[in-house]
Amino acid sequence: MSITTDDDLVRKEFEPMCASIDRRIEALERVALAGIPVGLSICPMLPMKDPESFGKRLARLNPSVCFTGRFHKTKKEFQANTGAKAIDIASKYGWNDDLYDQQVKALRIHLPQINS
Repeated sequence: MSITTDDDLVRKEFEPMCASIDRRIEALERVALAGIPVGLSICPMLPMKDPESFGKRLARLNPSVCFTGRFHKTKKEFQANTGAKAIDIASKYGWNDDLYDQQVKALRIHLPQINS
């Protein structure tokens, strides 16, 4: 399941039609309790309030797979691409590769299995 940020205000700006962070985590908890392996996609990673605490919260799910990803910028057909609107919202938060790297490092404290 995709959980791209720990901040529902950020989530609402980028993904207004998606389930809240709490609802996604609740769904994953149910999956884990049913004995089904959990996989996390933090992609594309969005700005976070407290990535270390978020990593600790996600680690409780004991994900077997966890990966992150940056925004994608391409003009190639049939490839993921981050739209101009998302890029504009990201710039409002000062979102850049350095902040992405800092957040991955903080998440890895509790989720060492992250592939980025």
